[in-house]
Amino acid sequence: MHGELKKAVSVGSSTTEWCKGSFKKRYDDVVYISANPHINSKFEVKGFNAKDHFFRVIDVWKWGWNEGLGTVHPKKVNEAVQTFKDNYSDKRFIIHYLQPHEPYIGYNLRAVGF
Repeated sequence: MHGELKKAVSVGSSTTEWCKGSFKKRYDDVVYISANPHINSKFEVKGFNAKDHFFRVIDVWKWGWNEGLGTVHPKKVNEAVQTFKDNYSDKRFIIHYLQPHEPYIGYNLRAVGF
């Protein structure tokens, strides 16, 4: 499957501002896999309640947070995708990584035990 790319101006400079500008209705065909606690299945953040907009929100941030890195490693998000993709094969997915937000993860991960 190939998509078409186009230049666009973002509807927000923060996660919740972007979500409020991007997702104005309910999307029963979308599973949102989130490494970002601002998009979660538990509670509203700054006027955006993700569970009101998506079929399911999977909170990777809740179980995948790495205290040593101060973020969710992309591997944890990938694991969630692999775990849930077959369960919801009839749905579309939004995969929300925390990178490239701070703290940045560099190539020296092996030095800290990865």
